[in-house]
Amino acid sequence: AALKLDDSEPAAHVFGQTILTLALLAMIVVSAVLFVIAPWTVGIAAPGFDAAQQAQYVKLFRIMCGSQILFAGSMALGEVLVAERRFAFYGAAPLLYNLGIVIATLALADTLGIVAPALGVMLGAGMHLGIRLIGIARTSFRPQLRLVLHTPAIREFFRLMLPKTGSSPIEPLTF
Repeated sequence: AALKLDDSEPAAHVFGQTILTLALLAMIVVSAVLFVIAPWTVGIAAPGFDAAQQAQYVKLFRIMCGSQILFAGSMALGEVLVAERRFAFYGAAPLLYNLGIVIATLALADTLGIVAPALGVMLGAGMHLGIRLIGIARTSFRPQLRLVLHTPAIREFFRLMLPKTGSSPIEPLTF
């Protein structure tokens, strides 16, 4: 049954909160699976690595899994910023992502080596999300976890998303 929405909250906000929740849930599941299967991906991504290099690969791979969860939230919030015409906060996110990588690499490379840029990805992804949260704070949208799936907007979203999702693997496969 559909959830009765409070008339004081715009349907667009409920839709945005639902998409945010779905994006986070999907990426948490995917990242958890990738985290677990990381050792089995070595043979595909780096078949010539010795045991020490394989262990390093798995460590870096697992660190990077966390960044995808942050990006899922940031991407969903980015669409809200575009709808709210907060383009500066939307556009600053990629710059801050790269800045986070640079900062962590410069600050930690001497002590952590190759792990420093991976931690930089996490810092950068956090900054990517952070600037968008700052931009969102200046709107009437409030990010919160909410699943309201039985709405025409969600059905339309999934209907429109299917062709894009189905076509996503075609470009990489052609290369």
